Amino acid sequence: MADRRRTLRGLGTALTVDLGNSAVDQAEFDRVWSRCAAPHATAAEPALTLTPDSGLESATQQITQALIAARAGRLLMFHAGGVADPATGRSLVFVAPGGTGKSTLTRALAAEYGYLSDETIGIEPGTWAVRPYPKPVTLAPDGVPPKREHAPDELGLGNAPEAAHVAGLVVLRRTPGRATATFTDLGVLDTIMAVTPETSSLSALPRPLHLLADLHAAVGCRLVEYGESAQVLSWCRAVLDGEAP
Repeated sequence: MADRRRTLRGLGTALTVDLGNSAVDQAEFDRVWSRCAAPHATAAEPALTLTPDSGLESATQQITQALIAARAGRLLMFHAGGVADPATGRSLVFVAPGGTGKSTLTRALAAEYGYLSDETIGIEPGTWAVRPYPKPVTLAPDGVPPKREHAPDELGLGNAPEAAHVAGLVVLRRTPGRATATFTDLGVLDTIMAVTPETSSLSALPRPLHLLADLHAAVGCRLVEYGESAQVLSWCRAVLDGEAP
């Protein structure tokens, strides 16, 4: 019988995924998860067995949850998208709830820069190094349901650099039909209030609010309010290229 175990790497750790008796096709799984594929992990690494009713999209959700659990107390984790300059490692992190356009903006920029993730960004406390999680991208072809998983290569997304660090923290607020984008510096308290609901396992970290304040002191935070991603691409490129204040 073929080995239905696969080892993935994301958020700075390895995870053994057993496809088990789920309906997930091995070849399709290998294709969409190619960016995270890693050599077989040791028995000491965390492991996940997919539920029998799993499809590819459900598998992605289970894998993300397992990786977050494995890194709780070690990484500052945001519900966010992120891209990095492949030459310098300068990274933009887009913190936002679902449905606010962070995945669309991440994909648009990752066609030029390195794709870190469109779902979960893990940051090392103190160093602000980013641990990539280049998971499959879940979207509906041409915007028509049902959604399906797409390999980053299939979408032409760039590879994440080995060494990435946060250069800009962004809170996204999208209002369809908004004519222009605004970029507002947030103070430390407003930043903490805006990003805390979009964190994972924050309370598992020591002095978590101090940690968020330290991140703000290091890189600041901008509230970006916009209508369509095209309105903010130039500003994002300037930050990634080290040209924006």
